[in-house]
Amino acid sequence: MNLRRLLGYSSVLFLGLTMMNCSSDDGGSSSDGDDSVTPDPVVASYSYVIEDYTVTFTNESVNADTYAWDFGDGETSTDKDPVHTYAEAGDYSVKMTASNEASEKESVKVVKIEEVGQDPMTLLTGGSSKTWILAPEKNAVSFGNPAGIWYDGLSLDDTAVEMWWGNLADQVEGRSCLFDNEYTFTSDGDYTRETNGAIWKEWKVFDAVSGEGCSADGEELLSRYADDDVSAWRDGDFTFELETWSGADTIFNYTLTTAGMGAYIGHYVSGTNTSDYAVHDGAEYGIVSIAEDRIELISYGWGGDDMDAAAPAVHDPAAGTRWYKVVLVPKP
Repeated sequence: MNLRRLLGYSSVLFLGLTMMNCSSDDGGSSSDGDDSVTPDPVVASYSYVIEDYTVTFTNESVNADTYAWDFGDGETSTDKDPVHTYAEAGDYSVKMTASNEASEKESVKVVKIEEVGQDPMTLLTGGSSKTWILAPEKNAVSFGNPAGIWYDGLSLDDTAVEMWWGNLADQVEGRSCLFDNEYTFTSDGDYTRETNGAIWKEWKVFDAVSGEGCSADGEELLSRYADDDVSAWRDGDFTFELETWSGADTIFNYTLTTAGMGAYIGHYVSGTNTSDYAVHDGAEYGIVSIAEDRIELISYGWGGDDMDAAAPAVHDPAAGTRWYKVVLVPKP
């Protein structure tokens, strides 16, 4: 083979190799192929917003393209951002599994669904009739000096209320004839108090010398201040109204007003004047809190402490100088 032909073959070989290298550098398919690239690992994450029993889930996963939800109540979903409504309150373990072709990850959170608040009338009456008693706990009945601050819109924790007296834990048993009283409210607006055979005699009202104690039905009940007959503090049938509070900002939004001679709730004494130790035609309470299993009521007193001077028949719970709080729970 002559030199000229050899050089020709070399040139063709060099040109072919050069074209192959250029084709590869310009993005041509490799021998393995782009379709075999492994996806990035999945990161599973989500957040949620609760409104009543309905939860809106927002998927915040990374590198995933399919999703599987287990809402903890037997229901599931494959939506990316599902909206789920629970049938009842409770703690639900919600698992979201995010995945792609190569991997999957889980994110598990406990979603707490609170009992949806019912209107105060339904909570108080159970929708028909419901009986309450004093909570068998310390300070279920308490008195103190609010200096007006319970009505300035602050929460209980933000105030500096001075409590003068509250029952001790051992006084639940020691004052059994107070803690076994029953207070029944019906959706018809009727209110009944049953003392179950005896009433607690507060020494300041009845006898500062001989002390306190229980007075059985049939015994005379006379206030020591004016020899008033206060037997209306025993059993009784009354009426009540529950209304939205329309006064200044307070720690409560509703008032519970009872009507009828001796229609107290929890304890018959409040206020600072001796007239407060007599039977009154009803009382007014602010509802500090109300739920199916607990009610906290506050009153600023009766008689001289909460009477409107211009209209003596009008009771104003913000006009008193001594607060009285009572805590009720459902009768077992």
